[in-house]
Formats: sequence, C-alpha cells, structure tokens
Amino acid sequence: MVRRCSARPAVAVDRLGRYHLAWRTGELFGQGILRYGRIEDGVWHQEIVDDVLGGTSDASIAVDEKGNPHIVYAPELAGLPMRYARWNGTAWQKEDIVLRGGILSPSLVLDPAGKPHVAYLVDSGGEVDYASRSPGGVWKVETVDIVSPNQTLATSLVLDAASHPHIAYDELFAVGINYAVKSDAGWSIELVDVGQRWDPAMVLDFQDNPHLVFYDAERGALIYATQSSGTWCLQTVEDDPSDLIRIGRDPALALDDRGGIHVSYHYHDEFGICLLKYAVSQP
Repeated sequence: MVRRCSARPAVAVDRLGRYHLAWRTGELFGQGILRYGRIEDGVWHQEIVDDVLGGTSDASIAVDEKGNPHIVYAPELAGLPMRYARWNGTAWQKEDIVLRGGILSPSLVLDPAGKPHVAYLVDSGGEVDYASRSPGGVWKVETVDIVSPNQTLATSLVLDAASHPHIAYDELFAVGINYAVKSDAGWSIELVDVGQRWDPAMVLDFQDNPHLVFYDAERGALIYATQSSGTWCLQTVEDDPSDLIRIGRDPALALDDRGGIHVSYHYHDEFGICLLKYAVSQP
C-alpha cells in the first residue's frame, strides 16, 4: 500500500476575521476527500464537502463578501475533474471546471463581483492554465504557458484593480520564477529570477505592484522580489552558510495596511525537525 501525507491546508479570512480552511483527508493515496472547517467565536466547525474518493489532492479557498467560502480542488486520481465548490448560505454547490491529466496546484481568487478565477497546472506541471467563470456558470479556460519538457510545481494567482490576472509560477529545474500578466493584448511573461527557484507566493500592493517570495533551492534560502519601474529587485530574507540548513520552502506572503511585508516559511536542517518561521519587514 502507498501512504500519502495530506496536502497542506488552504486558509482564508473573511471580513469579520473568521478563519476558513480547506484540506484533503484520507490515509492512502486514492482516498483523498475534501473537508472544510471554520473557526467562529473560538469554536471549531468542520464538515465533508466532497466525499468522492481520490477526488481531492491540492485545494485553494477564498471567501466572498457575504462570508461564504469558495473552494477549487484538484483530483488525486486520473480521470477525475478539477472541481469548484461554493457555499450558497444553505448548501454546497459543486461543479466541474476541467478534465485534464495531471492537474496540480490550483490557486483561487474572487473578483469584487464574487466571480472565481483560478490558475492551475495540467500535464503534471507541463502547462500553466487559467480559468474564469461567467455569471452563467460557464468556465473559460486559457493556456498561459507551455513549459514542457520542463516542469512547474506551484502557482500563485492575484487580481489587480481592473481584475486582470497576475500569475507567478516556478519552472524546474534551473529556469527560475516566471511572472505572467494578462492584458487586453493577451498574456505577457517575464523571468523574475534565474536558477533553481521554487514555491512562489505573490500579492499586489495598493498600486498593483507585485511582491513575491520564493525558495532558492541552490542556497537553501528565502528570497523576496518586487518590481519597481519595470525592474525586479531581489533581497534575501534569510540564509545560512551551512549546506545542511534549508530555509524557505512553502512560503506564504501578506501585506498589512501600512505596506509591511509578512512571510511564513519552513526552516529545517538535513536531519532535523522542520520548523515554521515568521518574518516581517522593518519600516
């Protein structure tokens, strides 16, 4: 039997400060189902959203203006679709988005009207796609980039003030971190940093400037990047001279109201227990 550790949980916070989570449960590979939980007034509530075995691997969650959760989740087993689930106030509504092989790393965002947008990978990371849902319930799917024979493992999607999508994604093994933006003319793609760079997380500030953090697998370091006047500026958040210390896997990024940068990430040595660390920029 093949055992599978559950994919990392996805989390979102609503306007009232309540935390919403989505995650896979299932002991063995092929048994993944989708669960949802929330913390309200200090009380934990959880439920099964989709009980199809193997229907859930990675998940991404967002919350609308009414506090209702929306979840996009990729399948664990071939032959099953990536799905979209939303709570309408009384029940979960579920629908298929796309049926493709090797769907990975969905990243979900809602626009101001509550319309879902998602970036994700197909062909086991050989292609980066983007999908958005019309008010009538039709999903429009677009190809952003074909990286095969290289491979992409992670995406991070944000929308700017005009609801244009911005997507950061890695390209293994030594290409680097890519940044794609859609305008009325189509998709434009540029390289943020070259080398073995993985696991990007991205946000936009109030001027729609991108801010990214990602893992430098060559040094085992956490890198921060932002764009100013068309130029990418890079800064090491944390590094260690020892080759046994690895810093920066699975980072998460947020900006506060004053523009402060907050990052969480993994820190571990080759033989030690993985630690979760938190860093904040100085004013």
